[in-house]
Amino acid sequence: MNALASTLESRGQLEEAERIQREVLALENEILGQRHPNTITTMHALASTLESRGQLEEAERIQREVLALRNEILGQRHPDTIISMHNLAFTLQSRGQLEEVERMQREVLALRNEILGQRHPDTISTMHTLASTLWDLGQCEEAENMMQEVVVLRQEVLGQRHPHTILAMSYISSIRIQHAKLASTADGSS
Repeated sequence: MNALASTLESRGQLEEAERIQREVLALENEILGQRHPNTITTMHALASTLESRGQLEEAERIQREVLALRNEILGQRHPDTIISMHNLAFTLQSRGQLEEVERMQREVLALRNEILGQRHPDTISTMHTLASTLWDLGQCEEAENMMQEVVVLRQEVLGQRHPHTILAMSYISSIRIQHAKLASTADGSS
């Protein structure tokens, strides 16, 4: 039934996907228990569906529960735990909780750097996301420096013509244009 819910979600039938995921979760909780990997995976999927439906408060609550369980059962360095932290940060970003997002993204980045290495695509992607958050928080110089690092790493790892490289190049250009406008405005008001 989880596969059906996943298919429904990918087809945009979110209400039906949510209904099935809740049904599966209730059965798994009853039969397998809350700490079973299948139950936790279903909770993770339900939170994703809820996020897609704009039910951010409940999605956040479930994601926090998933993260706590995975941290306790699998440990902080397990890929599923790190993904759960990343997803929770994404939901928090949607809810405008940028300071907590920054803290979590820095933690995800540190773990991915340590476990996967700086040149791994997931690590680079996390740097890109953190740079965007830093920009949103007004930490323009750090955001620009980090995005420049993302561009260089993506050019080296993925190549100049890869869509992710091009996206990062576009983003750094936007940052620089906005940064220049901010500097120009600040100079004009002095």
